[in-house]
Amino acid sequence: MKLLLLIGLLLLAGCAGGRDGPETQGGAGVNVFPEKYREEILAYQRSYLNDPTGIRSAAISQPAPTAMPSVADTDVSTARPRMS
Repeated sequence: MKLLLLIGLLLLAGCAGGRDGPETQGGAGVNVFPEKYREEILAYQRSYLNDPTGIRSAAISQPAPTAMPSVADTDVSTARPRMS
């Protein structure tokens, strides 16, 4: 039983490889907004909202990049920005 558990853990550890995808390699393609983001959001809302009759004056704004706090500025225990 312990041998099977060990083999399973080793197989699972093999899946946690350190390959970096295009999201972590950086470059210009990382922060590109989807071309049809409005259509994608509307299609998602149509498929997942059961009763959209209560929605009034909905709008979709232009996407805008925002600055994310660095790891040094984040409280690790709560994953929230530290208050200075």
